[in-house]
This record gives sequence, structure tokens and C-alpha cells, in this order.
Amino acid sequence: TTVRRVIQREHDGVRWELQPDFAPLLDELLKAPGETVKESLVKRVTRHQLGATTFFIKRYFHHAVPLRPLKFFFKSTQARQEWDLARQLEARRIPIVRHVALGERWTWHGVRESILVTEGFDGAPLSPGMDVDLSAVLELVRQMHEQGVLQEDLHPGNLLVKENPFELRLVDLHGTLVREKLGAEERRKNLALLRVYLPVR
Repeated sequence: TTVRRVIQREHDGVRWELQPDFAPLLDELLKAPGETVKESLVKRVTRHQLGATTFFIKRYFHHAVPLRPLKFFFKSTQARQEWDLARQLEARRIPIVRHVALGERWTWHGVRESILVTEGFDGAPLSPGMDVDLSAVLELVRQMHEQGVLQEDLHPGNLLVKENPFELRLVDLHGTLVREKLGAEERRKNLALLRVYLPVR
């Protein structure tokens, strides 16, 4: 499966890669007042509402740590790593929280700020007390394994559930590996990890 081509654009000194359907919304989203969800010296996550759609903006402030922007001449920012991984999973039709934009503010001494925009999903983290058919969870994991996707930190908190209509999505992409093929032992260990939290077969 091919990944849709993104639109590249510069806005207020930030280089953006945008999903085509989201691109017309970027300016409005950046102007919209957001509600802070998490905040630290180096990262802030805000929630924004545009019409009926919720978006989350995750900003990494690399300039807050001396010399940190320089290292991104040699490696990808956290935002870009997640963006690239999301596009690989999208190509393999793995259901994930949708990633709609990546922005990076470059200067002569590296990336000062990186920005990731995701679309909200009306679901809750899977918990053992939920009335969820575990065969659906196993089917999602089987689909991931068949596509060479291994979530090394597989636990219920990394899966979001929407009950009506029923839908499962992978939410935390960190710790996810994408390979051409997974071995039987890798699959077995991954399922054993999930079984620590859920009574799956």
C-alpha cells in the first residue's frame, strides 16, 4: 500500500509536512486557543477544537536544553521519528491515531522546535474491566504481526477503544518496530507480554 503524498509548506519560519486534507486547516488551528494537557520545560501538549474535530499539538522545545538543537543535524527529532513511523503503519493499514502534520523550526544551529499534530479519537485506553471481546484485540495484534509490526511495549494503555461503533487503535507508537517479517518466537513473546495484563489465549 502506498502512503499518500504530503504537502510541504513553510509557515512562520516552520517547515511543515501536511496531510492534504488537513493542510487548509493549519492556519486556523495554529490561531485557535488550546487547552494545555501536559507541560514541562521541554514539551507541551495542547488540545484544540475545530468544529466537530479535536486536534492535539505536541511541541518539543529543543532550544530549552543547551546544544540540543545541534544533534538533529545527525538524527531525527522525536516528532519526526513518530511521524515517519505513523506513515509506515498507515501504509500497512494498522489502525492508529491519525497523524496529520509535522513541523520543524530550523536555524543555523539545528532544530529549535518540532511540532506534531494528531487528530483526536473518541476512545478510552483499554482496561481489564471493559466489556471488550478479546478476540478483537488478538486480531489487531495478529494483523500487526502479519505486517511486520512489533510493539515492544504492548499493554492495554497503548490501545484505545471506542465502543459505538466498536473500534480499536494503537495510540503510543514509541517502542514500535517495523520489519519485513517477524519470527514465531518474536510473536509469541509479544503475546506473552500482552497476557500479563489481559486474559488472552
